Amino acid sequence: MKVKQAELQKLRKEGTGHWFLGSGKFIEWQDNPGSLWLRGPSGAGKSVLSSTVIRKLVADKELFQDSHPPGVAFFYFQLTNPDGQSVENALRRIILQLSAQAPHPFRTLENKYKSSNGQTVPTYQDLVLILQQLFREIGRTYIILDALDECSPGDFDQLLELISTLRKWTETPLHLMITSQPRQALIEDIEGMPLVTLEADVVHADIMFFLTSEIGTKSNLKIWRPQTEHIVERITEKSQGMFRLAACLLIQLSRCQWEDELDKTLDDLPGDLFGIYDRFLEAIRPTDMVYVKAVLRWLLFSKRDIYLNKLADAVAFDFSNSKRYNCKPNRRGGNERAILNWLDGLIVVNMSSRLQWVTLAHASVHDFLLSQHFADKFNTDLSDRGLSHSFITQSCIDYLLYLGDEVQISNLGGRRGGTVFEPYLLAKYASKYWCYHLMHSKDRTELHSSSMHLLDHKRPPYKVLAQLLRVKPLLQLDESSPESPLALCCQEGYIEGVRFLLENDPSGIPDPQALEISSREGHTEIVRLLFQNGAGIKPGNMETALVVAIQRDHTEIVHLLLENGVDVDEALIIAAERGREDVASLHAHQNVIRFLLDKGANINGRPGAGSTPLIAAVLAEEADIINLLLENGADVNLRTEAYGTALEIASWHSFLEDIRLLIQNGADPNLSSPQHRTALEWAAVRGYTDLVQVLLDNGADVNLRRRPDDIEGALVLASRYGRTDMIRLLIEKGIDLEAQGTLALQAAEDNEQSEALDILREHGCT
Repeated sequence: MKVKQAELQKLRKEGTGHWFLGSGKFIEWQDNPGSLWLRGPSGAGKSVLSSTVIRKLVADKELFQDSHPPGVAFFYFQLTNPDGQSVENALRRIILQLSAQAPHPFRTLENKYKSSNGQTVPTYQDLVLILQQLFREIGRTYIILDALDECSPGDFDQLLELISTLRKWTETPLHLMITSQPRQALIEDIEGMPLVTLEADVVHADIMFFLTSEIGTKSNLKIWRPQTEHIVERITEKSQGMFRLAACLLIQLSRCQWEDELDKTLDDLPGDLFGIYDRFLEAIRPTDMVYVKAVLRWLLFSKRDIYLNKLADAVAFDFSNSKRYNCKPNRRGGNERAILNWLDGLIVVNMSSRLQWVTLAHASVHDFLLSQHFADKFNTDLSDRGLSHSFITQSCIDYLLYLGDEVQISNLGGRRGGTVFEPYLLAKYASKYWCYHLMHSKDRTELHSSSMHLLDHKRPPYKVLAQLLRVKPLLQLDESSPESPLALCCQEGYIEGVRFLLENDPSGIPDPQALEISSREGHTEIVRLLFQNGAGIKPGNMETALVVAIQRDHTEIVHLLLENGVDVDEALIIAAERGREDVASLHAHQNVIRFLLDKGANINGRPGAGSTPLIAAVLAEEADIINLLLENGADVNLRTEAYGTALEIASWHSFLEDIRLLIQNGADPNLSSPQHRTALEWAAVRGYTDLVQVLLDNGADVNLRRRPDDIEGALVLASRYGRTDMIRLLIEKGIDLEAQGTLALQAAEDNEQSEALDILREHGCT
């Protein structure tokens, strides 16, 4: 968001926006809690005004030197950025901004993290509650939400709910400002909010100021400076109150070379954004349009923001053969220059460190490219997402196939993979996202052959792909096949690839990780297919698959695994370990553990097993799970050969709350066994005096040993490890110095525990 704010401030011309900051409605909003809606058509300059407001509010904070200043947070919704369309992302960004400004920075977030042991991602409702807590901590707070109409359609109802929640907040002063186009859904839902409408006459002066400044400072407009007044008047009239259109008309004017054609050029300038965008594209040579459309597909549907040099690499192809694009890396440098020329006015180049990343210049460009108008005029329907994803998939696959031929595995030697692939700028993206685009393609069957060609694990392209994905160290590439293509297809949910590989695996021994990976990723139909083919279905694999299915709450897959014979007793231990008691919804929204108990799982585990569900829950510090198991009849004093009792384990790890819980439910602190120390002895070894106090308060015998002939009790153990506070506590609680004193003294002496020796001698040990 800081980057977006900085970009918008660069667009602002000094002196613009004063009409708004000085208006009665803005002053009323800044001084008094409430809401304000800035509304206007696309390109009217709403986002630049938002950035101006933010700049003023941040500057005004400096006036609060002797008291805590108000909080200021903002979010720009952006059609051109997938992360900029989510309401939950907006909440997270606002929370992070306000957390940094709170009297105790980030304390609320830290407390939330600790309360969940870092195991859960906050839901929308969690985020709203965190935000409200920050309001209470900070007091007066300003929230700016820009371009609501660019929110994802799937999040729109949630956005309206958030605005309603913020408008109803009265515990602390809250100032909410929103901006949007005049969309009917917003107008119908947001009633009674003070409104500022950006109409042509309102922003007229700002547009004229902007145009005058641009003509006076831009070198490519130098020729027109004597005609500034005339040009400003004509373009202001044409732009109809739209800053974006005024800026684009200037770009078009800069391409006029002769003074005697000025009036004709001004007369011919279109009066709408789609019209000027048409002009930009019509100026491109017809032979270049195939590359321009390729660039536009990447900008619209790339999985992540894309740098200019990578974008140039992505279209460094001969696209004449639709079956396989011929990679032409020598075109990359020329492409960088060409992209900037082709799409001047339609894209912006932003600096990130020393790299340049490219985005569409405005939300209206996004609308234009996906419009029926564009499809009809330029004979390409970019709104067909599946077709664009197919194009990007084919580009990625053919790029990787080219690398397989170009980068000879045998020649890599000891060079690091990053160095080897450094010249191939699209390589990382292609390896990571080719299958993502494949899964969103219009017709995956058309791409199946080339996909399987890439996934042939005997050929160099797959070995290159594996290296790029860091499947195996580079030096192993020429020694053995990388991890299986089947695992990759299971990871991505590419069921056609899984089916093909299962049917054509010459070894008949599929990757044992396939079931685990597909279970973890929630690909139910692939799990079903693996069972139908017996692919890697072994007891150990099934248990591991169940672990991840429970962990990720993939309830259908949990059902599938149980139906196909997974051990429910082992599953119960896994569920207890993973602490998912209240997450998975199976049947009537029962949790995994109750579901497994209903399926006949033994609450105490299998006889003779190394662990029990209760011990697993104690090891995981899952108090809710411990409670649930005890409520359902778990034996609190059951002893295992590997761990002893649950109380002994809790004592060794100093899980104080778990110890209290176990004792409240009948755990015997004096239970001992020949193989394991008592709970008190473990606590003495570790030096946990508060824990020993709890055990003693609940009936633990300070002199108890694990067996009668064991000469080492709690005092001897504490002395050996120099636990001086523990030694004092045990003596205070009446430990038998006659029985253990001499041995304790010897243990301290043997281990050079001088402080322990002094304490023991003070109490008469010899």
